[in-house]
Amino acid sequence: MPGHPHGQLVFRDGPAMASSDNVTITIEGTGGHGALPHRAADPVVAGSAIVMGLQSIVARNIDPQQVAIITVGAFNAGVANNVIPQTATLRLSVRSLDRDVRILLEKRITELVHAQATSYGVKAHITTSAVTRCWSTTCARPNLLAKWAKNWSAPPTSRAKVVHSRAAKTLPSCLSSCPAAIC
Repeated sequence: MPGHPHGQLVFRDGPAMASSDNVTITIEGTGGHGALPHRAADPVVAGSAIVMGLQSIVARNIDPQQVAIITVGAFNAGVANNVIPQTATLRLSVRSLDRDVRILLEKRITELVHAQATSYGVKAHITTSAVTRCWSTTCARPNLLAKWAKNWSAPPTSRAKVVHSRAAKTLPSCLSSCPAAIC
C-alpha cells in the first residue's frame, strides 16, 4: 500500500485502492501545412479541447463525496513544428472507488470525446485496455478484516516469518467468501 513501509500488511474497512482503467483516445484529423491551417482538421486543437473538457467531468458530474480521478498522462502528436499532424493520441488513467462512479466516468468520457471531436471536424476512437478494465476497486468486508487480523496477530518480530505461510493458507479461503468484490 502506498505510504506504508515495505512488508507491512495494511487492512482497511471498505475500499482501499481504486479501480484503474487505461484509456487511449486516438484523434484522426486531416494533416496539412502550418501556413494553411484552414485546409486541415487539426487533431492537436481538438485534443487540447478534449483534455480541458475531461477536467470538468470529475468537477461537474461526480458527487463531491465520491472519489474519482481522470489523469491525462500522455498527449502525443506530430514531429515537425510547421506541419499539422493527421493524428493525436491521448493516454488516460481513470480511477474510482465506486462501481457506479466508474460507469459514469466511462459514459461521460465517451460522450465528451465524441462531442468535442465532432465540433472540431475530426474523428475520435476510444479504447480501454482489457487488462486494466478488470482491475476493480480493492475492497475488504468487515467480517474478513476480523478474520485476517486474527490470523496475522503475531508480534511484529515473528510476523514476517509466519506471514507468508499464513497468507498462503488463509487468504484463499477469505477471498473465496468475497469474490472480486466491487464496493
